[in-house]
Amino acid sequence: MTKTWQFTINGKAATGETWATSGTVHCEFADSFKEAVRDTFLQLTHGRATYGQPGVAGCKGPYRIMYVLIEELQQ
Repeated sequence: MTKTWQFTINGKAATGETWATSGTVHCEFADSFKEAVRDTFLQLTHGRATYGQPGVAGCKGPYRIMYVLIEELQQ
């Protein structure tokens, strides 16, 4: 059964900058991690992620994931 999942993913970039992403995906639970990581990559590469160093417009990969939270969004 497809549900809506809310995610938060945090990590570090190639030179140690921290980043954070969050969002929602609508899918089966088994696909939620893959979909959350896909959305995170788009946020990182399109400058929509939150970066830990003020004034930094983006960070370059490779990206390392340090924290993942996926939870069902109650409707």
